[in-house]
Amino acid sequence: MKMPRQRAYPRKTTGVDECSIPGCEKLMFARTWCSAHYTRWYNHGDPLGGSWPKTAEERFWPKVDRRGENECWPWLAYLNKDGYGQFVGGGEVLSHRFAYISLVGPIPEGLTLDHLCRNRWCQNPKHLEAVTMRENARRGESIPAQNARKTHCKHGHQLSGDNLYLYENGKQGRPSRRCKTCLRDNARRYAERKRKPA
Repeated sequence: MKMPRQRAYPRKTTGVDECSIPGCEKLMFARTWCSAHYTRWYNHGDPLGGSWPKTAEERFWPKVDRRGENECWPWLAYLNKDGYGQFVGGGEVLSHRFAYISLVGPIPEGLTLDHLCRNRWCQNPKHLEAVTMRENARRGESIPAQNARKTHCKHGHQLSGDNLYLYENGKQGRPSRRCKTCLRDNARRYAERKRKPA
């Protein structure tokens, strides 16, 4: 008479002691399967299937909600502190870079990807454009980016041609823009204040 096996861990189901997969004599763990078959089902959706390890592409695309051709494709897995999807595939990379390389091709040297939809978690390559870091920063929503897009000063004077004064900003290491009309007005007001008796 065969003696029943001793369980090393509590099982989550009741009934038979062994795994329900034919030929497997391991103890049942959950869903009538042993821990190995349960893990295969959990990772691959099939207790008997799933090659291990999967390729990076096979692991990547189930984490993307591929919607319509022109819609955003949300990243369903981990987002880093900046809101970008993080993926480990041949090293740790940002998920939108992996999607672009998979569907479009390599990112040109010296360029980075800009989300045209402004959604950092989007993986749709139609929403990604390879641009320089400077152009990517200029398109952003930071205060320097907003200032770089301005065409007029706060008093409505145009920031171009003879009215544009460029000066070297020591902090940023690149020229900054000022309105010559406003600079002249400020100098005149300062001179008038100095001339007034105390």
